[in-house]
Amino acid sequence: MSTSSTFVYRGSTAEVMELQRLSANWSGKDFWTADDILLSLRIPRTFLIYAANLGPWQGLALGRMSASTAELFYIHVSPPARGQGLGRLLLQSFIEHASTEFAADEIFLEVRPSNRDAIGLYSKLGFVEQTRRKRYYNDGEDALVFTKDLRPSSPNPS
Repeated sequence: MSTSSTFVYRGSTAEVMELQRLSANWSGKDFWTADDILLSLRIPRTFLIYAANLGPWQGLALGRMSASTAELFYIHVSPPARGQGLGRLLLQSFIEHASTEFAADEIFLEVRPSNRDAIGLYSKLGFVEQTRRKRYYNDGEDALVFTKDLRPSSPNPS
């Protein structure tokens, strides 16, 4: 299990440098560039959660609120940090932040059907597949749409 902690991005120079370092090896076709993320963070109600362990960032989750729904754009764990529960930690922190800071009722995301690890994580944390978007990605792969309801359960009638 990861010993990393998560933090909310505040835009410090050190954070910008870490974002650029973490994203340096990303393929532009798979992820937004650091500049794209920084531009997105200028849009109100956009937020980034990152994970670090006394040093470099090990992963991040980026999303935005729209009305009462949070959309998860990206969740990324650096290859050396994978398999240690960091994706779960980032996703749980994203859910918590959306819920407490923005009073989100729901979280929405899209994922490639070929990303079995992500689908497994989302399912374990209560996300439910809603639909499939045909040929959604540039390479023609579909997208699966998942949501997680964050509203308190109604009490069962007695």
